[in-house]
Amino acid sequence: ASEEVSRLEAVGFRDVQLRICNVINFFDILTKPRAARINAAVIKLLEKGDLWGAQLLLCRAVAKVRGVPLTSLRRSSCLFDGSSKLSAQDQVARYFISTGTSALTRP
Repeated sequence: ASEEVSRLEAVGFRDVQLRICNVINFFDILTKPRAARINAAVIKLLEKGDLWGAQLLLCRAVAKVRGVPLTSLRRSSCLFDGSSKLSAQDQVARYFISTGTSALTRP
């Protein structure tokens, strides 16, 4: 993620924004509505910086599928990397959407 931002800044873009496009593959998004909703919800939580909320959502889904209590999936640390602004995005995103403002002006 940070490499993508650096690459865009190096070629003259400013105010670079990097967003997660998806965390699962496109086939699953297109063919499995429930997976698409989970994908969208996880992205929304991660972009808000709610790493623990994203982890809780995924743990609830796993607990339901496996038929185990949610408490059996408790962790003392977050599975998402919150060490920098872009670290969680870099960790989970299969594809990014990059936007920025061009430093070039038209005559």
